[in-house]
Amino acid sequence: MDIEALEKLNELKIKGIITEEEFNASKKKILEASSLEDKTQKINSNFVWGLSFAPFIGLFLEVLVAEATGIAYENLWFITVILNIVLSYSDAKQLKNLGFEGTMLDNAWFVPGYLYERSKLLNENPIYLWIWLGTFGFTVLF
Repeated sequence: MDIEALEKLNELKIKGIITEEEFNASKKKILEASSLEDKTQKINSNFVWGLSFAPFIGLFLEVLVAEATGIAYENLWFITVILNIVLSYSDAKQLKNLGFEGTMLDNAWFVPGYLYERSKLLNENPIYLWIWLGTFGFTVLF
């Protein structure tokens, strides 16, 4: 929690520079920002990093299974789909457990939408989305 900011805010209220309503509104913003920061520090990014590179990882697994079984890797596309879904729902579950709420947390099977909403919920740059789109585009061309 940002105690210094709350103390400065209280001084402004005591001096009559801001009203009670302004004080409460600003205090609420400070507390919400502090709560978001506390939550984001508890997030393990392993799932979302894995998800970012899931198209590459899935393709690698498809080729590995294809060589082991003799099945054409093109027929093993579902491995990548399953990997993406498992990783996105695992990350979404983690966010839900920390108290985050959002439509795409329940619809994490749609990875681009999930990664976009995740970046908005956490006030982050959508880097995971851009990496996923890049790796997905590359694997489609492969």
